[in-house]
Amino acid sequence: MDLPEITRNIVELREFEAGAREQIRTIFNRLDKQDAIIDSLRALTANVGALAEGQERIEKNVKAVRADVDEIKAQPMANYNKLRLTVITALASGIVGYVLKFLVDKL
Repeated sequence: MDLPEITRNIVELREFEAGAREQIRTIFNRLDKQDAIIDSLRALTANVGALAEGQERIEKNVKAVRADVDEIKAQPMANYNKLRLTVITALASGIVGYVLKFLVDKL
């Protein structure tokens, strides 16, 4: 190899090295961006997990409230049924008493 060819090879190697350095910088920049995205995904995953736990607690509370509301709704109906039974019993007792008085008076 003569001197001009060696010089040309050195120039080509320096150009290749400069391109390789630029590519390496670009790759590192992309990796930094990837790391930032991964960190964001980790934070998002943690938040979604917390939201899911919160939603489960809310669903349990809603079920408990629904059971309480159903119980409260049932109370007036139970009271109405007791009142109805009392009225029917009173009427039946009155009728039986009247019939017995009528029969006793006839004897």
